Amino acid sequence: MAWIRWFFGEGSDLETWQMAAQAVVTFFIALLLIRASGRRSFRQHTPFDACVTVPLGAALSRAVVGASPFWATVAIK
Repeated sequence: MAWIRWFFGEGSDLETWQMAAQAVVTFFIALLLIRASGRRSFRQHTPFDACVTVPLGAALSRAVVGASPFWATVAIK
């Protein structure tokens, strides 16, 4: 588990490659969430879809830049 901490980093003091690694993992998690929703948020454009899409994007962006703990933000532990 120490290599995971080294590879992804902790806190907001991240190297560029650690932030890139977090971005790649976050991209694939977001892709899985979009595929699971059946692309509904991009097809129907209802107000509910906007209310779900915007907070999801905001939460995932906090994981990429290190503003929140990465694994706690993406809920994989």
